[in-house]
Amino acid sequence: MLASSVTNTSHILDHPVQAAFQSHWRPVARRTGSAWMLPSDIGPFAAQGGHSQEDQSDFSRMLSERGAPVIVLQKDDVTVPDNTEVLAHEEGVQMVYGGDVVENDDFGHVKLSEQDAVDMHALAHLTAPGPFAERTHVLGEFIGIKKDDQLIAMAGQRMQTPGWTEISAVCVHPDSRGQGLATKLIKAMCGIIQSSGQVPFLHTYASNVGVIALYEKLGFRLRTRVHVASLAHRQQMGRSLAAS
Repeated sequence: MLASSVTNTSHILDHPVQAAFQSHWRPVARRTGSAWMLPSDIGPFAAQGGHSQEDQSDFSRMLSERGAPVIVLQKDDVTVPDNTEVLAHEEGVQMVYGGDVVENDDFGHVKLSEQDAVDMHALAHLTAPGPFAERTHVLGEFIGIKKDDQLIAMAGQRMQTPGWTEISAVCVHPDSRGQGLATKLIKAMCGIIQSSGQVPFLHTYASNVGVIALYEKLGFRLRTRVHVASLAHRQQMGRSLAAS
């Protein structure tokens, strides 16, 4: 069962993707009017600028220009512009860390770099921890565990806003599971984030009951439920279907 939610209105994390675009993601973001998106080789996330007709027109035009689906993640209901197809819509949870300060514990993990990009993408592709593209690693710091020079586990940072940093891409190679590596990496990443003066948070699907229970044991608590929607321009989808 989920821990009780922290009640807070108009919080910066109600729209974490939009907040990231307006701060840490700004240098790599692409913008069409009031709409924002990441380049496709970094990630699928996008954000609407508002609910006005002009805002929705900007978002629809951006989807058409992208030619591929995007993901919108936010607390509020998602406004679907004209000519936009909803490919998937699931409920997620947003959890914030409320545990003790994490002390640095060297258990053999290393800081990952650009040289590890191919291996990071391969591990994410194998384990499917969530959206992870060829250059997702540029969004924040990543740490990992290697065995015989092979990357077997990792965790990283994705959305960053003033005061908050998201933990993401926590994954372990199937042959190395059952050793507590994910737990160690999450704790280590919490410590890294805390040392920079930020508070760790994360997202997962509401249906991941076992994963949520693990996060709660580690000191995370539910802040709010969120909408996770995959959207695509209807005209572009028509072209894709016709070409298939």
